[in-house]
Amino acid sequence: MNIVFVDNFADVTHILDRIRKGMDDNVNCDKCLYSDNQEFLVLMDVDETMITMKDKFLRPSASYAMKQLFNNIFKPITNPDNQIKLSKYIKQTEVILMDPTVPDIIKTLQERGVKVLGFTRMIPGAGKCGEIDSMEDNRRDELLNLGIDLRNDFLPDPFVIDLIEKDGRRPFYKDGIIYCY
Repeated sequence: MNIVFVDNFADVTHILDRIRKGMDDNVNCDKCLYSDNQEFLVLMDVDETMITMKDKFLRPSASYAMKQLFNNIFKPITNPDNQIKLSKYIKQTEVILMDPTVPDIIKTLQERGVKVLGFTRMIPGAGKCGEIDSMEDNRRDELLNLGIDLRNDFLPDPFVIDLIEKDGRRPFYKDGIIYCY
């Protein structure tokens, strides 16, 4: 199986450009766009590749300020009061598409038989966080509301991925998305 790793928006725009041009060349990730077989897996970062925060202050370009804010307000994240604060913050934060064509790019790949999975980092981890019953369901619903559906039938759902642990936790897969810590 060929794996294509898409971890920045420039990669997404390259895929879109190939789709618009009729996919004339056969170089690297472009091959997955022509394939009618299931030999390709595209792993696409969710944050800052598919979606971003609507409020520009909350985007990575403001990461220094956000890190200070996060550390002062939400840490330690294991504290139940901090989890409630974080969940309220997450519920109020609006996400938008990096580009309105992202859902179409993903659908085009899926229609051609290419397997597409998302991956994202979850600071509090999967499961309940304060007023949010399921962080992974919350992220899936954000994507669905923007027209991105990564759910599939080629991997069992949910399961823990046997990769490197962080703080005793392993990456977790559900609804087409790999959640890392």
